[in-house]
Amino acid sequence: RRVHLEVDDGNAPALALYRRLGFTETGRRASYYARPDGSRANAIMMQAALG
Repeated sequence: RRVHLEVDDGNAPALALYRRLGFTETGRRASYYARPDGSRANAIMMQAALG
């Protein structure tokens, strides 16, 4: 079993946490998140094995 998540590529603290927990990058989604200023942010898709 695996768990999947997506995170804003500019969210360094979250990325560091997920990597420490064993998540690995599986892909990216360009311009996935809308920011309050109207710009767009990419998403990093990650997964980790459970158990």
